[in-house]
Amino acid sequence: MQTQVDVMFFGGARGAGKSRLLLMKPLYYAHDDPNFHGIFFRRQTDNLTGAGGLWPEGIELYQPFNPKIKMKDLVWQFPVGSTIKCKHMEHEQSKESHRGLQYSFIGWDELDQFTETQFTFCLASLRSRAKCDSFTVATMNPNPDSWILKWILWYLDDDGQPREDRCGKVRHFVVVGDQPKMYDSAEEVAKHHPDQVWVDNPNTGEKQYVRPKTFTFINGTVFDIWLSPMLVISW
Repeated sequence: MQTQVDVMFFGGARGAGKSRLLLMKPLYYAHDDPNFHGIFFRRQTDNLTGAGGLWPEGIELYQPFNPKIKMKDLVWQFPVGSTIKCKHMEHEQSKESHRGLQYSFIGWDELDQFTETQFTFCLASLRSRAKCDSFTVATMNPNPDSWILKWILWYLDDDGQPREDRCGKVRHFVVVGDQPKMYDSAEEVAKHHPDQVWVDNPNTGEKQYVRPKTFTFINGTVFDIWLSPMLVISW
């Protein structure tokens, strides 16, 4: 809850508290910031609204904050005017409906069920007038065949176990092509990828610094195996 990064991946098996973290993280800001607007994604609506889904769990969790519940649109509107909503993204082209929109928070429930392009496309929507920096939190299950592996590989040991000395460490990254390039500092990113952090300002024509985004992976339990030693070698 206290970790402040642009992108947080939270992995683990059932019972690790993934859904509860996902629901609580935006609530920290939504209850008193009228400019905060967040969204939860799940691949299918039934997974959002069914028993144990984010929608019924959120109704119970958010009840003490007296939000107006819009059942038809799956939206919580808090007394200050902030909103958190649930939305499916079943098809690849569904991401286009979020082009140009601005979110203070994006939550991905079981990110391993989405495509990488759906995820990276929506990173561009992380901007708003909220008091906090816009951020995204994604939960996931261990899956050695998922595209997520290349994002979290640094956090795993040779046996596919999350490294306790690395989980929660904040890294800095840019995406080049479809590859996240992770470094220990923003200065390292600028050194290796200057064209990613120094971009042309269309108004002045001058170079403008755009800070790299921050990332961390936190594991819900130390007993999950994400990949086999052979997969480590291949990656």
